Amino acid sequence: FLKEYSPVQAHKTFKTYCYEYQQSTQKGEGQTIATTTKLPKEFYLLTATSITIFLASTTTQPILPLYITEKGATTLELGIIISLLSFTAIATRIPLGVLAEKVGRWPIIPTVTIGETASLFLYSLVPNPTWFYPIRIFHAVTLAAFAPIALAITQELAPPNKRATTIGTYLTSVGVATTVGPFLCTLLLNYVNYAQIFQIASIIPLIGLAPLLLVRPKSTRTPSVTRMNPSLRKSLK
Repeated sequence: FLKEYSPVQAHKTFKTYCYEYQQSTQKGEGQTIATTTKLPKEFYLLTATSITIFLASTTTQPILPLYITEKGATTLELGIIISLLSFTAIATRIPLGVLAEKVGRWPIIPTVTIGETASLFLYSLVPNPTWFYPIRIFHAVTLAAFAPIALAITQELAPPNKRATTIGTYLTSVGVATTVGPFLCTLLLNYVNYAQIFQIASIIPLIGLAPLLLVRPKSTRTPSVTRMNPSLRKSLK
């Protein structure tokens, strides 16, 4: 329609669409978009799940190199196994983001949570260094899928005038979890061995998964032009 309208008319028409779409979402006709200063319960559910995932992951980080070496890995194998997480995350983050846009972001969150639990538990069952390679890749995919999707959902749930504060609150909560994780690992080392720490850590994400499954937040998708009000759609033809 830009070809049929002057720049000024096109700008006014786009502003009208934005206003009418916001009004329709407030009446429940569109997707859930934050329009008040109060954070929805979905934000707290997502934050709690994020805390458990990152707490579990960072609880095992201090002992991972020691555990890999204990299983017989050489210095070269240790370096490759550790770097696999970053390499795989870089390679899969964009494709996983595209997938989330197609199937919805919220359904990815419980899937990733279960994947985090499974990967940490599999670490505890490794008989030799070779098994670390596929497990490390699987673990990397779960983390690569979770981080950008969780941040995107946080931005969608944030009130328009408090997006920076909301994202800051979310990242601070995650930061606290990543700080507590190594201290928890140190405490557990006084009572259990390396493999048992992975088993204990694998239980932590399930704590955040339980309320997420009970509440079942609505899936969020990017607003589409096909959802505009009929009166506005008619005016653009």
